[in-house]
Amino acid sequence: MYPEHATSDLIARFHEDTTFYDQLEVMFPADAGAQQGGQWADWDRAHEYHCDNLVVYAETHLKKLLKIGRNLTLRDVIAKAAALPPVGEQKDGLVMSDGLLSFVVLPKGNAEQNWVEKYKQSRGSA
Repeated sequence: MYPEHATSDLIARFHEDTTFYDQLEVMFPADAGAQQGGQWADWDRAHEYHCDNLVVYAETHLKKLLKIGRNLTLRDVIAKAAALPPVGEQKDGLVMSDGLLSFVVLPKGNAEQNWVEKYKQSRGSA
């Protein structure tokens, strides 16, 4: 998901031993202006979405926010989320909805900071 642009992509095949950087590099190459015949994604008017400028987050069942390291695999992230301490009887882990895991992709800097702050505020009021 790209919340600042209210859009998302569906990755149909994300092997559990593939790193997030590997996926981002395919979708948003370092030379992103060269993707799709020299076109950036039509919603990326500021040309901020390239693999070396992106961060990834995931929300857990207990509303924790995990910042996902670029060299972590999908398997690593699932295990890391599952290993988070429970609250009472409630275990944590990644949220799966309709058989899909969701991850938030943001450019580093102000967009990231603003989104994280809004997330924390909404979590506090929930």
